[in-house]
This record gives sequence, structure tokens and C-alpha cells, in this order.
Amino acid sequence: MRTVSTRKRGKTWYYSFECTDGISKKRKRVEKGGFETKKEAFEEGTKALAKYFYGDISILNSKVKFGDFLQEWLRIKSTSVRPKTLLTYQAMVKAISGVLGSKNLQDIRAKHIEETMIFFNSRGYSKETLKKVIYVIKQSLDYAIYPAELIQFNPAKNIKIPKNAIEKVIERKVISKSEYEEILNQCPLGHSCHVPIVVVYHTGLRAGEVLGLTWDDVDFTNKTISVTKQIIFSGKSYFLGPPKTKTSVRVIPIDDALLDFLRQWKNLQSENYISDKGYMENFTDDENRIWSITKEAKTGQNLKLQDFVCTNLKGKLVKYPTLKDFARKHGFNFHSLRHTHATFCAENGAPLKGLAGRMGHSNISITANLYTHETEKMQKETLFAFQQGMSKNEKRRQNVGKKPKPIED
Repeated sequence: MRTVSTRKRGKTWYYSFECTDGISKKRKRVEKGGFETKKEAFEEGTKALAKYFYGDISILNSKVKFGDFLQEWLRIKSTSVRPKTLLTYQAMVKAISGVLGSKNLQDIRAKHIEETMIFFNSRGYSKETLKKVIYVIKQSLDYAIYPAELIQFNPAKNIKIPKNAIEKVIERKVISKSEYEEILNQCPLGHSCHVPIVVVYHTGLRAGEVLGLTWDDVDFTNKTISVTKQIIFSGKSYFLGPPKTKTSVRVIPIDDALLDFLRQWKNLQSENYISDKGYMENFTDDENRIWSITKEAKTGQNLKLQDFVCTNLKGKLVKYPTLKDFARKHGFNFHSLRHTHATFCAENGAPLKGLAGRMGHSNISITANLYTHETEKMQKETLFAFQQGMSKNEKRRQNVGKKPKPIED
């Protein structure tokens, strides 16, 4: 157990204790003097040791490599961010460390960060990715100022992404009815992609949301689907986690065609479960990590059964890379199915507020900007509305100043 020791040097007292540098992993002795009494030195040493135990690295006060510091910052952030956000941070830290990782944290200047941004831009990083890179750099350096107290100012404070950064926009298109039917022909019922494609086309759910659906989310009586969770990939594992935002938690009505399809698919799943000894069951552990195990295997663990809607014929959970690869192979973006659903709803008169709720957006503007594509039908209806308005105005203008006709007996 680490303890605080004191000693007198000249007329003042010092405290000291041993610790392990959380960044370099080397053992180090922390010492500080200048105290008038032994009691004062011991009390201050006890406070410093307590700070060390709670993760305050400022007491180490040593030169550290920026790459090592980023790893320590990442470890601290991992306790307070969503798994998907952490995955993004990990990717950004890896990229940044490849350029600035060998420099001492205390020696990094604004020009180094600006040169890093120019380098990433020259490598074709998109505008959105560059925003994430500079965000991680600024946040980590803010932490280095406080509470770490390793530097006194943030050299990235006024650094911006290059003005000529590439706008990388995901191509989303409205999938016509005939295109949708052709897609389903390429993945008939029983194919891993069939069920999620049908459900997203009819509901507009996000990919993670549809893959996270379990049968207790489907209310066949009230004709609704509850969105309460999603599949999240982190590290090398898949987890069952909360939806993207608070407004993503929602209950949406579904049409009869989808209801009949889901009933048919549920029956087929049940038949396969009974007839196939190798049928897979899906579970989550205490960390909500997903495990797929054959139904006859004894897990020997405290796992919770998850009856997922989107599985293959063997019962194994469908993963997002499977959907992404299928969509790319057949010339469409999987997110276009969500985009198509929202566009069809808007095109046929769905109120934006109701549509925003259905899509899980926090406000109407997101729905209007992202998912109400200007289709030919919308353009014609807009023109028709304009012509109707002009016609009414012309009639009013012609009637101004005219005497009313006398009423005949």
C-alpha cells in the first residue's frame, strides 16, 4: 500500500510517495517541500496521494509524449461517452498519434497542429472527419490544461479546418417501387437482408434500430413498433445499447402489409427453431455484449435471451456490414431506404411534426433538410399551388371597383 513519508531538509519539511506514471507506466517518486511543519507536509502529501488515486496526473509534472497522453485521455473519456462515440474517438486518436504522437505534449505549438490539419486535408480526409480530428485535439489539450495542469494554454484554440476541405456527402436517393421490388428479388425471404430491408422501407428506422428490434417491441394488437434500443459496434464486439438520442426512443404505427409480413416471418423463425438442432439463440451479458450460441449448448453464464427480429434462417443476428455490403453490391446506399420512407410520407401530405417524431428527430428542420427530397411530384404540386394562388389574386383584382349586380325578383 502506498504511504506518504516526510522528512526535514534544512529548515523545511518535505513529503514524498511512490506511484506509477499512468502514461509512461514507469514507477516514479513524487516529492514536494517548503512546508514549515511535519504535520503540514504530511497533510499536503496525503491530499496529493488522494488526487493520484482519483486519476489526477498533474502531480507527476513530467514531459510526456502526446501519443501517450492521448491514450490516457481516451481512457478517461471512455467512462463518460457512448460506445459509438468512443469508437470515433479511438479512430481519431490513432490518426493524430501517427502525426503528432512522438512530440512532447509540452512542446506542441499551433503551427504543428495547423500542419497536421493541412496534412490530413491533403490525404483526402472529408470536412466532417477533419472536424472530428480538430475536436479531439482541442478537447484533449483542454484536459491537459485542467485538471491535468501539464500545459498552460491550448495551442489548438484558434486552429480551423482548411477552407478547401472536401464535402463528402452520402448519396441518398429515393428508391422507386419497381427498384424496391427488384432489390427484394435479389434477397428473397430467408436471405439475411430481406427482413431489415422490408422493415426499414415501411418504417424509416435507422440501421442500428432495425437490427436491435426484438419481438417484444412489435405489438401485433395495436399495430406498433417500439424503438427502445439499437445495435452498437465497439472494438471487436456488438452491443445492445440505447438509441441515438432521447427523441429516438419512440413508438410508431405500422401498416397492415408490414404487420402481415412480420407475422409470417415470426412463424417461419419458430418453425426453424423447432426443426433445426443447430439453430442459434442470441444473448446479452452484463455489459450488454451480444453472444450467439446454438440452442442446445449450455452457456454456464448469466446471459439474457434476446429474441431478435432480424436474423438469418439459422437464427443468428444480422450485422450491419452484411447490409452495407449487399447494398453496395446492388447499387444503393442502405440509408436510402430510410430516406425513401420519409420522402414518400412527406410527398403524400404527412405533417412534418408527425414525420419528425416517426423518424426520431429532435426538431422539424432536421427532417425537412435531410429527408424531404424534392421529387417531381412535389415540384408539380408546388407549381399547382402557385398557379391557384395567382388565379385567385387575379379574380380579386378584376372585381375591385365593380358595382354589385342588382338582385332580381
